[in-house]
Amino acid sequence: CGGIYCLEAGASGNTNALRANLEAEDALIDGSTFPDASDLMSDILNIDVSPGTSYSDNLKKINILINRAARIGNSFALYVLNKNIRPLARAIAATEVQYNPGKFYIIGGFAQNLGDIFLDILITNLLGIGIMDRSQEDIENLVQLGTKLPGLKGALAAALRKI
Repeated sequence: CGGIYCLEAGASGNTNALRANLEAEDALIDGSTFPDASDLMSDILNIDVSPGTSYSDNLKKINILINRAARIGNSFALYVLNKNIRPLARAIAATEVQYNPGKFYIIGGFAQNLGDIFLDILITNLLGIGIMDRSQEDIENLVQLGTKLPGLKGALAAALRKI
């Protein structure tokens, strides 16, 4: 869900929007890295990310732009998403190796809105990390999108197993 104590806090929608803003600024200076994305990056940079009354709404606007662009394969949008989701993959891998909960439910709205795009990037990163030589099928079964209720039930079940 991206909350401060959630495993995936670093992969939240807010983090994604802020990362998109920073990456767009850098990429526009370079000019050659994402030739298909100059309009997207300009649109992102035209949205104010300064703290204030519109801050949350503006971050949502950036994520809407990124989500739409990712769905059509925009290289910049997919780059930002990959950079944003990679820390979550590392946290899942470390938690799985240490505690072996067996299943991770991704319950945040950011992930829910991206759906399979989010899962595909997450699984690709998990496969790249390698979790104790687990197969691709094992990794694919390790993570799924869920609602808050199954996620909380899973957390409770894991806690009770450790007691």
